Amino acid sequence: MLFTSKMLSNTLDSKKRFNASNSTATRGIIDTDKPKPNPVVDTQHLLDVLAHRNVSFGAFINDKERVLAENDLMPINYFAKGLTISKAVGRVNIFDVSGNGLGSGTGFMIGNNILLTNNHVLATKADAVNSFIEFDFEMDENNRPKSSVLFGLDPNKLYITDEALDFTVVYVKQQSEAGGKNLSEYGYVPIIDTEAKSKKVMLYPSFNTPVAGAKVLHLEIINY
Repeated sequence: MLFTSKMLSNTLDSKKRFNASNSTATRGIIDTDKPKPNPVVDTQHLLDVLAHRNVSFGAFINDKERVLAENDLMPINYFAKGLTISKAVGRVNIFDVSGNGLGSGTGFMIGNNILLTNNHVLATKADAVNSFIEFDFEMDENNRPKSSVLFGLDPNKLYITDEALDFTVVYVKQQSEAGGKNLSEYGYVPIIDTEAKSKKVMLYPSFNTPVAGAKVLHLEIINY
């Protein structure tokens, strides 16, 4: 959380803005004299946090800004990187030998022509033979659907699965089904052989939503 001394200059020592006997103080009081009011900060909680951080109240007021508790600031290119990675994420469309749709799931490229998905999505070679990975199944910046692109799978070249770990790795053909698109245009997400030891903000695209639809983003904080 980011607090500034300017935000608190009219709240920390003013009886007009904060009255402990007023039941609304715990919810925050809006100063109607100002066009863009700031909510009242819980003074005691702020002092407790400062004490825990070994920061004096005077030092806090004199600073232009200070990070309290968890630092959730991210570099400005964070979402741009996420957008680049999302290109390698596609929807796995599952069909039987007669062309009947059996369902769909999420998969993403982890190397040249190598797709990673779940075992419960592609449990057998037979499931993969007639199935496709669909890229660009998403909305553009104008909230219009993009033209998606299908690539066939070739489990005879590569197919590895594990039911217990719930993963499947399968080969993806280089050229799109309709032609005109090369698989290399979508890149891949390399697997990092290291274990993170800190809290990270994770941003990942998928199609696993309560209502089936276009690609969406999940943003969450995960403890490793």
